[in-house]
Amino acid sequence: MMLLNQLLTTLILAIAISTLINLPPYQNLLKSIKLWRKPLNCHLCLGTWIALILNLLHYNYPVVDSILLALVTGAVANEVDKVQQKLF
Repeated sequence: MMLLNQLLTTLILAIAISTLINLPPYQNLLKSIKLWRKPLNCHLCLGTWIALILNLLHYNYPVVDSILLALVTGAVANEVDKVQQKLF
């Protein structure tokens, strides 16, 4: 059951991050305060960092599990972006 929760959290977080980065208000906000650079505009980077922080602080997963899930989240966010770019 815990593995299913981890996988669902990873998938939902990756989709949310990929969608957030592609939203014009998010892009305009970061450009207006001159923060439109990595890790805030990179799907892989932002997905990895947000997932790592969330897994360590909120879910209290072990460090190794948190790092692996964060890397998977970043990779999935990057792939979701590729699919979104093909669709839209």
